Amino acid sequence: MPPPRLKEPLQIAYIGRLAAVKGIREFLAATSMAHDEGALGQFSFHVVGDGDDLELAEIRKRGWIDYHGAIANDAVETFLAKTDVSVGLTFVASKAGELGGSGLSNAMLEQAASGRVMLCWDNAMYRQLLDERSCYFVPQGSTSELWRALKDIAADTAEAKARVSEAC
Repeated sequence: MPPPRLKEPLQIAYIGRLAAVKGIREFLAATSMAHDEGALGQFSFHVVGDGDDLELAEIRKRGWIDYHGAIANDAVETFLAKTDVSVGLTFVASKAGELGGSGLSNAMLEQAASGRVMLCWDNAMYRQLLDERSCYFVPQGSTSELWRALKDIAADTAEAKARVSEAC
């Protein structure tokens, strides 16, 4: 894989099922924050996956996001090669009754192996293989911290590149 470009506009990718447990709503909220701050020219948001999500449909109508639908497994590598940042937003339940799953994420392994900047929830699933040297962690569910981390990546691409080298 070629290294991420890390130039404006940063290409931000969400790949996964369009489900609440996978963090699609929080990703879309960060996209809205980028719009509200007039920063959509600095970031390009992409969603790959399947499922019905009314919020995604609304944001697509506004032109704030590129929705690629479901893509074949053998096309994921080509898609990721065009991106800079890959988000991992699967929730892990910390107590009974909360939204979330657990276990080792195949998506996380694929994203880390692709050499993209990783931006993940700070939870037990992502901490199995990643740490602060290889990933940007944000508190699980915090859209404001998700947006702040994207701005941090854009502001210090040398740090982002250093974390990519640690994740590979």
